[in-house]
Amino acid sequence: MDIRLALRRVLIADAGLTALVANRIFGGKLPQRITDPAIVIRLHESDDIMILNSPGVSNLTKSTFRFGCVVRGDEDDAYDKVCDIDIELRRVLQGIRGQISDGNSPEETLQIVGTWRIHTTDFYDDPTESYWVRSDWEVHHALA
Repeated sequence: MDIRLALRRVLIADAGLTALVANRIFGGKLPQRITDPAIVIRLHESDDIMILNSPGVSNLTKSTFRFGCVVRGDEDDAYDKVCDIDIELRRVLQGIRGQISDGNSPEETLQIVGTWRIHTTDFYDDPTESYWVRSDWEVHHALA
């Protein structure tokens, strides 16, 4: 199972987060037609973790993701909304541990060992009149 799909599956399954963005959780980029609050997920890099003093790999992978929470509008409440989405996103991502299944038959599972937020910034984009909170996360995972 791919870690990008696994994380999106977890985010969409969380009631608190979907109360804020519904199913508007996109991979790669924000579609232009979207004007409601949303989240964008982008894989920044992914590396296998080597076993010390061994030529092999540990079956553990470290992936760095960039999550973008976005709310269009230039009112103060738009900034408050994007901050609320970021707070919920952080709650969900910090709580991910254990196996995630793709629900298919035969089933593929992925083991998430841990998640860490490593950087966050917020900004206003004038051309699109959008508030953004961008956060980078490190995710350690392995095929189960």
